[in-house]
Amino acid sequence: MLLSRLFSAGIVLLLSVSVFFMPVYAVNDVDIDYEGEIDPYSGEPVDSSSSASEQTVTVMTGVSYDRKSYMFVYSVPGTDDVISCSVASGMVTTEAVSLSVPSDLTATLYKNGEIVDKTDFTRIKKEGAYALVLSGDESKSQFLTFTIVPSKTGALSVFQVPSGFSLVNVMFDDEKQKYSAGANTVDMQKEGEYSIGYRCPSIEVNFSLSVTIDHTPPEVTYEGIKNGIAKNPVSIKGIEKSDTVKVMRDGEEMNISKDNVIRSPGKYVVTVTDDAGNSVTEKFEIKFYLNEQGWVFGLLILAIIAMAVIYMIMSKKKLRVR
Repeated sequence: MLLSRLFSAGIVLLLSVSVFFMPVYAVNDVDIDYEGEIDPYSGEPVDSSSSASEQTVTVMTGVSYDRKSYMFVYSVPGTDDVISCSVASGMVTTEAVSLSVPSDLTATLYKNGEIVDKTDFTRIKKEGAYALVLSGDESKSQFLTFTIVPSKTGALSVFQVPSGFSLVNVMFDDEKQKYSAGANTVDMQKEGEYSIGYRCPSIEVNFSLSVTIDHTPPEVTYEGIKNGIAKNPVSIKGIEKSDTVKVMRDGEEMNISKDNVIRSPGKYVVTVTDDAGNSVTEKFEIKFYLNEQGWVFGLLILAIIAMAVIYMIMSKKKLRVR
């Protein structure tokens, strides 16, 4: 019993000495008590100023940012109305956009030049270049713009930093790119993966855009066409599974067969679009022709006609003999 107690006391003493002499390792410049926002680019805590505690912060004249709703708020000149949008004017995003427009304003949203139904304002998902136009008594004016692109796109050749923002970081194919101080554009003509970080200093919020740029149009060929004319079925080669094919025949859209062969006579406009939005268009006309079944049917008709003629001739001869 005494031996057991002495052994336990020895263990306790040994652990105490070990803790006392154990080296302490510290990580420089790390505040383990910090619970605020971290800058994703520098890894440093975001400076907490007086503006950060305000719910509404001014971005520029007529534009503010609501920290609670994460919306940019635009004052409409000459009115007490405001328009709210989840992105700033001029932004490019891969995410859906929320837009709130007062019902008493005469506003029209255009996507690639076509009018968007107002019921779609609350959550805009479809890719395209958007412009919100306000109409007054005798005039129309473009109020704000934004662009929604897929994660893989050929629609961007240049990235423009929105007004009131500044570039923070540019990555291309996982390599950091250099840019001059005060630069507000990024050349995106080269194909590859881009990650662009930019910041609005007045609201102390970072934004980013990550996309894969592909400017190469679909490589498709059309068999059976010569100088825009076909006298046989037209076969489209090189269509990928991710491509979409739009076929217009005599001004009306039609479905193409699973084997990507167009057989019916008519004037055609065929557009093939890849998953990056690049497209190629071909115009041609298929003249009337007879396929194998047509030839068989035609020969059968000719045979019936010939038999009818022979029958009539033979019938007349019999009548003359009598």
